[in-house]
Amino acid sequence: MKTLTGAHIRNADVSIDSRYNEPYISIEFDENGSKLLERITGENIRRRLAIVIDKRVYSAPVIQAKIFGGEARITGKFGKKEAADLALLFRTGPLPAKITLVEQKRLNKEIRTFGEPIRNEVTPW
Repeated sequence: MKTLTGAHIRNADVSIDSRYNEPYISIEFDENGSKLLERITGENIRRRLAIVIDKRVYSAPVIQAKIFGGEARITGKFGKKEAADLALLFRTGPLPAKITLVEQKRLNKEIRTFGEPIRNEVTPW
């Protein structure tokens, strides 16, 4: 079974529902993502779909109907900032690699090697 991933997302943005004046996230999928979304939503109506980014569940909306056409809407009880943050995560996706700060040093204005100032010259190795 194939998984619907961020690679299938073309765009994600925040809109305001004109009826309830609440933010929602609109997502547009590519052709393969559209087919997967249609199958997954069709098989799981009234069940939750977990949205997992970097091993964290950001949202778990209930699938209300089979979604055709590759465009979906995530509604819920979130504010504009939370919706904007989630849409941004959809657009950018997770980082391809984990970044860890290993060492941080503060340098003086004058850099020294073995107690001697470094000269303004390049020496080949």
